[in-house]
Amino acid sequence: MVQYVFTPWKDRGELLQVRRQFFPQQVAQHAPTVASGNGAVAAAGTAASSSFSSSSIVSSSSSSRADKKSAVSRVSMWMQRGGCPHMVESTALLIAAMIADEESMLLPTGKSATDSNSSYAVRASYSAAFSRFVTGLLDSHQDKAHKMSMYSVAKTIGLPATFVELRHQATHEQLPSLTRLRAGAQAGLVWIWDYYWKQLSAAEEDEDQVPVVAGRSAAAPHVEEVPQVVASACRDALRRYLDVGKEDLPTIARFVRRWGSSRVLSVLDAIGDEAGSAQPMDNRLVLGTLKLARQVTEMEQARDNDGSVDFVGDGGAPRSDLGQVPIEVQGVTSDAMVTESQDSKQAGGGWTRLRGSWRQKPIGVV
Repeated sequence: MVQYVFTPWKDRGELLQVRRQFFPQQVAQHAPTVASGNGAVAAAGTAASSSFSSSSIVSSSSSSRADKKSAVSRVSMWMQRGGCPHMVESTALLIAAMIADEESMLLPTGKSATDSNSSYAVRASYSAAFSRFVTGLLDSHQDKAHKMSMYSVAKTIGLPATFVELRHQATHEQLPSLTRLRAGAQAGLVWIWDYYWKQLSAAEEDEDQVPVVAGRSAAAPHVEEVPQVVASACRDALRRYLDVGKEDLPTIARFVRRWGSSRVLSVLDAIGDEAGSAQPMDNRLVLGTLKLARQVTEMEQARDNDGSVDFVGDGGAPRSDLGQVPIEVQGVTSDAMVTESQDSKQAGGGWTRLRGSWRQKPIGVV
């Protein structure tokens, strides 16, 4: 049975792009170690994780900060959609707190009260992000039948005990110092990288970076079956149909017969994404692609539900040879139908006249 997994990201490439924006240096160091066997991967991965400095998580360059802001915004959208993994959400919250900390330090120093309020807000942001990270992670590994302490659960998954202590202080005591919160957030991101992000295969990342032609990867073994010209022709035809804006079901059916429903839907998806990301957004084209995609899907469902059998290569010609059934077979079939009809009349239920006198029986007695 097919099991569907719903993710908030469009495809795996979008998730890997967010990983590159969050951890650019770690991804660059981790990528070359994957192609050299399992033993080399484990050794190189351990060395790489140990060589990661905590300060390399958040770079002070404006371009890196802009990439991380974009990644945080994208994860925020995923959280609104639902189904976002806790490690992805925790990464975004911790990095958002770090960015707020950096931006507060870049502000010019003013009155002491303002500086104090800014420092307290940053500490609160760090505390909330770190507490949510630790609590959500440990609760997801908690056994409902046998409640265990946070320290026990943390030990089973390899989470440092200092994380649980910092979470307890941030939740039940006075807010920890800014120095300790910064160190805890940086150590938490390093742990999240080793626990979650590094496990995403770099081979999938390389596969995602190759160009896509009409919904298929250029690394596919049969890429010559989907030439660029065919994809361009499908795209041009769909754009002309959408520009006209008039519903024409025979034309839609012709598109599906010529290019196939999967390719038509993938091209419509690409057109809708381009129209949605345009400035200003082309609402008419976006709605047109959604409507056309729904019509193509309904047309495919109607064809699947149809009981007729489509033989490839017949060209719609009638199969006259199917009518040339031997007379003997027809006779045997008719005799069998008569016998079956008689048996059904004898063994069937229905109403019959009662023979003899009727006698009353208690309810439930046969």
